[in-house]
Amino acid sequence: MALSVLGVTAAPAYAASTTPMMSGISAAPQLGGTSAVISWTTDILASSQVRYGTTTSYGSSSALDTTNVTSHTVTLSGLMSGTTYHFQALSGNSAGTSTSTDQTFVTGSTTPTPALPVVSDVSATPYQNSADISWMTDVPSTSQIVYGLTDSYGATTTLDTASTTSHAVPLNGLDSGTVYHFAVLSGNSAGVAQSADQTFITLIPTTTPGEGTPSQISALQDAIDTLQQQLDALAARVSSLEAQVAALISGSGGSGTTTPPSGPAYIDQDGHTYQAGGQIDFGGHSFMHEENVAVMLGGQQVGSAHADGGGNFSTGSMTLPTPPRTYTYTFNGQKGDSAQATIRIQ
Repeated sequence: MALSVLGVTAAPAYAASTTPMMSGISAAPQLGGTSAVISWTTDILASSQVRYGTTTSYGSSSALDTTNVTSHTVTLSGLMSGTTYHFQALSGNSAGTSTSTDQTFVTGSTTPTPALPVVSDVSATPYQNSADISWMTDVPSTSQIVYGLTDSYGATTTLDTASTTSHAVPLNGLDSGTVYHFAVLSGNSAGVAQSADQTFITLIPTTTPGEGTPSQISALQDAIDTLQQQLDALAARVSSLEAQVAALISGSGGSGTTTPPSGPAYIDQDGHTYQAGGQIDFGGHSFMHEENVAVMLGGQQVGSAHADGGGNFSTGSMTLPTPPRTYTYTFNGQKGDSAQATIRIQ
């Protein structure tokens, strides 16, 4: 015999002694705003149905699903977007039908929420007093640029509200031969996306002798100074490599010229100036053990010597590097003795 509760007919498929106990009732509005999925569980096998409407009077019911299950899912379709709905879940068996308390959910909007633009392919084409900036976005969005002499910027272009995925904005009134920082901005209703900091250098105009402006001359001098620093660093590196090669050739086996010290022998050579590339012999002190001594420069071994245990180096010499500057050598003995020598190359 079929059971009827609150006007809803439940058709049990088997005999049961108790009505279902319901729990875990939930509603999941779907994208598009016109449907929702209602789910719940029962402690025993039972049918599935949902009563729903915009008030607690409901007015609509889903088709009765007579499949007896404990995990229930019912999809409600044809709903109005952006609307609050009331509903009750119903599950029945041969003992009767259980009805949940009133529940509610709100359907979503039919218009999907836009995503924040993703900026890519940012590029700058500089000229003497202007630059063309371009970039791409994955969704249509507005165009704007912040720019200035530092990454704090300070200047902003007029917002172009036209939505596009291919963006191009000119920067005018710039100084020639100048480094500029900039970031591009693209926005939509989800917000504004800003690129990482970018830089470009405006071009220096071609001039005849005597026509350069102070800012142009300064920019050129800065470029020359930078290039000179790079050349000096390269020369220092070459000298270091030459010193290492010389050390491998003359010092790897403990060989070297024997130069007995005259008077008190000091390793500290501060105050002495030597011709670059010349030969220097070591006179030792502080080394009270007979031991081999490694000569180090900048963390690299560039030579070797031998301490005789009487405060002297019995062997040890080295070719001095070429670039004129002050060098500090460290002498490390195998038995723990240590000293330094500071040598100025003229």
